[in-house]
Amino acid sequence: MSNMRTRRGKAAELQVIGMLTQAGFDCYLTVVDDQGIDAVIRVEHPAGPRYYDIQVKSSLSFNNIRGGIAALGKRSNALLMLFNSSTQELLWLNAKDISRRFPARGSTWGDVFLNASLVEELREEGRNSLGALRELLAK
Repeated sequence: MSNMRTRRGKAAELQVIGMLTQAGFDCYLTVVDDQGIDAVIRVEHPAGPRYYDIQVKSSLSFNNIRGGIAALGKRSNALLMLFNSSTQELLWLNAKDISRRFPARGSTWGDVFLNASLVEELREEGRNSLGALRELLAK
């Protein structure tokens, strides 16, 4: 019997990678996800290319996304992609924002907890724009 949760998670990862690719990012898939890295993106920078670890967390709605991501915020090159698979909406956070928004809770449910006001705040900050992400990473 198939594990539908695992299948939905992988499908969401691939959708996010497709969105990043369409936005012009160079994307590389990992063979094994045992380091909390679902993919890597390469961004051109005047000092040479930079690479960012991508972790995707998804669910049918933002308020159902769960996962342990506290360690992700300790990596300076980490990016968290929160994906609502029902609406196909993507929100992103960089390492600094991961640590600030989702501090370690020690919960078995993980560190990611979203509510409507936080989702709206992230939208207002432009965290639903891959163009804004590209601009940030190009600095």
